[in-house]
Amino acid sequence: MKSGGEPGMARDVWDNILKHIQTISQPIFATVNPPATKEEINLLESTLNVQLPSSFRNYLSTWNGQQEQVPFIGFNSFLSIPDIIETWSMMNELFEDEEQVDWVNED
Repeated sequence: MKSGGEPGMARDVWDNILKHIQTISQPIFATVNPPATKEEINLLESTLNVQLPSSFRNYLSTWNGQQEQVPFIGFNSFLSIPDIIETWSMMNELFEDEEQVDWVNED
């Protein structure tokens, strides 16, 4: 039996989620982007200067967010790599002059 940390199992979970989306909501499924390439994922990591968890890399290699901001869960949609970079850049600009909050630790 595979452990939850193995890439194959995480990929299977995302594939199953995508199949369920297709079954229950064609309008949402129609907004799903094709998988991100390794180059796109590497660009995200280099832009954010982080190493993404394998589970998030598996998500991006299954589908790269949504084309439109159609809510997926509640009022939230899945962001594509360009949208993640755009949001990250905007948040950095908005909060670059803010003081570090002592009780908040980056993870």
